[in-house]
Amino acid sequence: MGSSSCGTDLQAVIVAGFNQAFLKGNDWNMRCCKCDSRLPHARNGHRVANLLSSAGRARWWQSQSGMEHVYLQLDLDEKFQLSSIVLDFRVKFSVQDLASTITTSYSQSVNKLGQFTNLRINFTQLPHVMHHSYRSPSSFYAVTEMQVLGSCFCNGHADRCIPSRDPRAMVHGRCECQHNTAGPNCGHCAALYNDRPWAPAEDNDPHECQLCNCNGHSASCHFDPEVFHSSGGVSGGVCDDCQHNTEGNNCERCKTNYFRNQRQDLTHPEACQPCECDPDGTVPGSVCDPLSGHCVCKENVQGERCHLCKPGFAQLTHANPLGCR
Repeated sequence: MGSSSCGTDLQAVIVAGFNQAFLKGNDWNMRCCKCDSRLPHARNGHRVANLLSSAGRARWWQSQSGMEHVYLQLDLDEKFQLSSIVLDFRVKFSVQDLASTITTSYSQSVNKLGQFTNLRINFTQLPHVMHHSYRSPSSFYAVTEMQVLGSCFCNGHADRCIPSRDPRAMVHGRCECQHNTAGPNCGHCAALYNDRPWAPAEDNDPHECQLCNCNGHSASCHFDPEVFHSSGGVSGGVCDDCQHNTEGNNCERCKTNYFRNQRQDLTHPEACQPCECDPDGTVPGSVCDPLSGHCVCKENVQGERCHLCKPGFAQLTHANPLGCR
């Protein structure tokens, strides 16, 4: 986007049609250059979109005549690592006619300016153009192409960028993350790979994120510094929202009133089974054995589920503290 483009309304079209000055050799030359940017693809239009390389060198962006303080702005959808900026000016001025900071028709490359998500280039001073007889020339900024060179910033965890999913972004680029990392800039570990703390990659160590051991009962985990410290710096992953009636940092044990099904591996969805204690014959508030599934029976009750009266007793009821009489 830009803060100024010539010929965006009828009055601007009329003004843009006045004499404009171009430098040829050592002499200023006058000619009328109509600018009509009211329609996106008009032949005499000079919108900001013309800066794209696909527009061709016969098209350019041109500011409103006589407006000194204008800018071009580039909005990105992600963080990028900037390496250089190059502006190709439509009109080639000599050093004496421009501010001393501009030395050629191309701007100086701007190297290693670091990470950025938005870029604004300010134009602050138009060249002074001598009047020719009765004709009053107009001056403006005109740029054929703007090149912003850089790469998506990936913390060393990607070799290339891929298109963004945001159609509104002017420049697209997401990191194709490696080393089990995730995020637009590979700035954190993937959902199930937080067993060790995230770190940017180094030349001699990629700092690959490590898989949490959730025994197949969780799709994500988080890093816990206290758990990491207590393990001696070996493992700090804590599994999130354990499924299949499991619990624990690694979803390694069965929930209360569930027991370990020895016929299945710990990673099986049916590794933990409900104890199914009979509430009439079970001691209130008791917990079944997590290994065998045996329930805690009232005094006159028996069976793994506490559902049977002992010999010599009958009429199992919930109200009877002994279960049977």
